[in-house]
Amino acid sequence: MASGRVFLVGAGPGDPGLLTVKGRRVLEHADAIVYDRLASPRLLGYAKPGVSLYYVGKVADDHTMPQRDIEQLLISLARAGRNVVRLKGGDPFVFGRGGEEALALAKADIPFEVVPGITSAVSVPAYAGIPVTYRDVSPSFTVVTGHRSTEGLELDWNAYAKLSDTLVVLMGVRQLPRIVAGLLTAGKSPTTPVALIRWGTRAAQRTLVGTLEDIAETVRQTRFQSPAIIVVGDVVSSRDELSWFESLPLFGRRVFITADTTAEAIRMAEALEVLGAETLAFSSELIASQNTSEIRCALSDVMTSGVPAGVYFTTTLGAKCWFDELRVSRIDARRLSSLSFGASNHVVAEYLETYGIFADGIGPDTLLQSPVEQWWCEAGGNLAQAFGNLSVAPFNTFCAYAVDENRPWSGVFREWLAEGVDVVWTAHRSDAVEQLSLEACQAGAPIRLQSLHYADDSSISQTMIEALWNDHPADSTVVRV
Repeated sequence: MASGRVFLVGAGPGDPGLLTVKGRRVLEHADAIVYDRLASPRLLGYAKPGVSLYYVGKVADDHTMPQRDIEQLLISLARAGRNVVRLKGGDPFVFGRGGEEALALAKADIPFEVVPGITSAVSVPAYAGIPVTYRDVSPSFTVVTGHRSTEGLELDWNAYAKLSDTLVVLMGVRQLPRIVAGLLTAGKSPTTPVALIRWGTRAAQRTLVGTLEDIAETVRQTRFQSPAIIVVGDVVSSRDELSWFESLPLFGRRVFITADTTAEAIRMAEALEVLGAETLAFSSELIASQNTSEIRCALSDVMTSGVPAGVYFTTTLGAKCWFDELRVSRIDARRLSSLSFGASNHVVAEYLETYGIFADGIGPDTLLQSPVEQWWCEAGGNLAQAFGNLSVAPFNTFCAYAVDENRPWSGVFREWLAEGVDVVWTAHRSDAVEQLSLEACQAGAPIRLQSLHYADDSSISQTMIEALWNDHPADSTVVRV
C-alpha cells in the first residue's frame, strides 16, 4: 500500500477564525487527525465523516502519550496509506515540537508538509489589546520559552532583558518567580508592566496585569494558572485603550451548536464567533451512517413510477444524502423535472434551494394539497399512518447515529461541555441531538431545540444575541422555539 502523507498544521491560538485557509483545506480531506489540547476542538468540525480522531494532549506532568509514541503514531498511520493531520496549537515550529516530529517523519521516509499557524506569541497579546511592537515604545520583541526540556538549565535572562523592549514568554507560568528574579537581577525596573493572558482568544480569556515587583504574588493570590503567556514591557500599558476582544457582545459565552449537516453547523458557529462567542459546532453528518441502498431504491422507484410523484424531506441531511446519491449514480437533475418536492419546515426548504429546488410545499399538509399520487417520504412511517388514504412510501436516508459507539467524537463534545456551556442551540430534531441536548441540560445549560427559518447570518446572530443576553434561567431548561 502506498504511504500516506502527514500535514503538520498550526491550529492557531484557539479562535477557529485564525486557522489558515490551507489548514482548513487539509483538515477537510484528512483520514486521521492527531490533535493537541491547545487546538480548538471546533476545528475538528471541518473534518469529513468517518475521520479517525486521536487525542494526544499534554498538561504539565500529565501527558496522554509520550512524544516518541506520538511520532510513531504519525508514522504508522501514514504507512497504512492514510492522509494525516497533526493539529498543533499555535504554529508547529514555535515551541510546538513540530521540528522533532518533522525529523522523525523524514527519517522514516514519510512525505510531510508543514502548514504554519498563527503563533500565540503575537495573537494572544493582540486579543488582550497589547501590541508586541509599538512605535517609540518597542521597536522589537523577543519570544522565549519558560519551560526547558533539560532540568536545571537556566535561561540567560540578562541577555533577554537587554535584547528587546518587549519580552514574550510562552509556557512560563510555573516558572514565573524565577523569570521575575532573573529579569530584576538583569536590571529590569521593578515597575516594568507585566501581563499574563490565559486561554487567549477563547471565551475563558483572562488577563492579569501588574509589574515585575508584584506580579508573582498577584498570580499566587489569584491562583492564576496555565495555559497562559507572559508579556513584559511598556506595551502592556496600551491595554487600557486597545482592549477590544473582551468588549465584543458575546465575549465569554460558550455555545454548543448542532445541526444536520456540517455546513449548517459551521455557518451558525461562524455567525456567532465574529461576535466573540466560543462555539463547538457538531453535525449529525459526522456520526450518521448514510443508507445508500434505501436511497438508491427510492430513486429508482421515483424515476420509474409512471405516476405523478413527489419526494418529501424531513431533514437537511436527508436532502444532502439524496442529492449526493444523484451525483454518485450519475442521474441528470433534468430527469427530476416532473417530480414534486416537499419540506417538513422552512430550514429544509431553504436548504433545497441550494440545489436549485424550490419546495412545492412546506409541512405535512403538502402531502394532501399537492396533486401527487405517490409520495416518497424520508423516515415517513408516521406520515404514512397519518395519511392512510394517501400512497406514502417511507425511506431512510441514514441508518443510525453512532454517538456512543464512536467514542472519539463523544469524548470531544463531552469534554467541551464539561468546561461549561451557556446554550445548546440546535437546528433540527434528530435523536442524536436530543441525546446531546439532554446531557448538556444535566450539565446546567439552557437548551433551545430550534427549527429556524434564517435568511442570512445576521438573523442567526441577532436571535442568538437576544437569547444569550436576555435569558438567565436559574435552572436548566428546555425551550422549544
